[in-house]
Amino acid sequence: MSSTPGIIYKSSNYKYRLCADYTCATPLRPPTAVTVPGGWVTLAVDGTITLKKDYLWDGASGPAPDVASIMRGSLVHDGLYQLLRSTQLGDPDGPVWSRNRDAADTLFRHMCIADGMWPLLAWVVYLAVAIGGVAAAKPKPPPERRRAPVTPG
Repeated sequence: MSSTPGIIYKSSNYKYRLCADYTCATPLRPPTAVTVPGGWVTLAVDGTITLKKDYLWDGASGPAPDVASIMRGSLVHDGLYQLLRSTQLGDPDGPVWSRNRDAADTLFRHMCIADGMWPLLAWVVYLAVAIGGVAAAKPKPPPERRRAPVTPG
């Protein structure tokens, strides 16, 4: 039997997998529908975001705990930031991109409050992503693909 030697992989920091498609309204309005590579996240011109079943995300970032009131907001926020990183929501150095990033952060705060988070804590979460989220929203080079060593067999 012939097989390709070794495996090809990349690092991942994800903790959660979406069990069914999720769709909700957002304040972002792209001029045309945008989709991340792989089709996991789509944002329609009317602002409707769809995250596909099996989408992976990491929940809350930093010291924030993954409590129920942050999970939906963190899912949508991660999807929107993925679209921001793909540069489909404006030039990362331009005003449209900045407005879209602020809208994503604000939506995150509103979703946390709607899901039962204490409003003061939601402001702290908002400030954390507003201040520390620029690096997470900026485009990055793709992760390095590595090959595991092949042992003679």
